Amino acid sequence: MGTSLGLRVGANIKAARESLNLPQRVVAERLGIETESLSRIERGAALPGLSTLDRLAGILEVPLVQLLTGVSTAPASWAAAVQEDIEQLDEADRLFVLDQVKALSQKLVEKSK
Repeated sequence: MGTSLGLRVGANIKAARESLNLPQRVVAERLGIETESLSRIERGAALPGLSTLDRLAGILEVPLVQLLTGVSTAPASWAAAVQEDIEQLDEADRLFVLDQVKALSQKLVEKSK
């Protein structure tokens, strides 16, 4: 398969599994599939269905969206994702991005009142 979606989802599953220090064998057993099947998913060679992804999210103790996007719903994870994106920028551009995020956040807070 090797589609970019399959590769991204597979990498996100692998990262979540490794963050818990779980071997593929253990996750595969809990999921009720062969270890090679999980390996194919993690490599992006196979894309699991939504029900399998939902079960994986439960096993890996992450929100389903994290397996799809690589970003947790936890604010600290969002901050880390933004940090990773802006690290390549020079200081002036990072400050510009920070000002824009603050301004946008303030507008959204005011809008929700």
